[in-house]
Amino acid sequence: MSWAGLPGVPGLGEDGADSVAGGPSGYDGDVLAAVAACTARAAAWVGQLADRQPDPAHGRVLHQFAEAVARVGSDLDPGDGYLGGVDWQTRSHLDGYVLLGARRSHPPVDLAVIEAVAVGAVAALALALPAAAMFDVADLPRVCGLIDQALAAGRACRQQHRGAGWQ
Repeated sequence: MSWAGLPGVPGLGEDGADSVAGGPSGYDGDVLAAVAACTARAAAWVGQLADRQPDPAHGRVLHQFAEAVARVGSDLDPGDGYLGGVDWQTRSHLDGYVLLGARRSHPPVDLAVIEAVAVGAVAALALALPAAAMFDVADLPRVCGLIDQALAAGRACRQQHRGAGWQ
C-alpha cells in the first residue's frame, strides 16, 4: 500500500510508495524504525523493573508486558486496516492490569508511584500505536514522544530517590 497523497502524511510522493520487498520505505520506513526503537527502549526499561522484583511471579508478568511492548513496535503495519499489524494476543498483555502483577501474589509489585504511572502510560500509548499506524502515520512520532516522556519520568523518579533508602 502506498501512503502517497493521503492527507496528514507529509513528504510523500510516488517515491514514498512501499518498497518492492514488501516493507515500507521512505517516510513510513523511517517512522516505523523510530517506533521500533522507541518501544524497544520502553521494553528495556520495563525489563529492568521486572528484574528488580523480589517476587519472581511479578517479574514474569512485567517481562511479558515488556515483550508485548517491543512486539507492538516491530509488528506495526500501516497497511493492515484491521489490526495495524498487532495481533490480539499481543494486545492482551498491554493493559493497566500489569500494575497489579501476578494474581494471588504478595507483596504487591515493587514500583514507586511515578514508575507505576509511567508503566500505565506506556500500556495505553502502546495500544494507541496500531490505530495511529492505520489512520495517520504522522501521529506515530507524537505517540513515541509521549512514551519517551513517560520513560523519562519513571527513570527520574528512581534516580531522584536512590540512596535515600527509598524503594
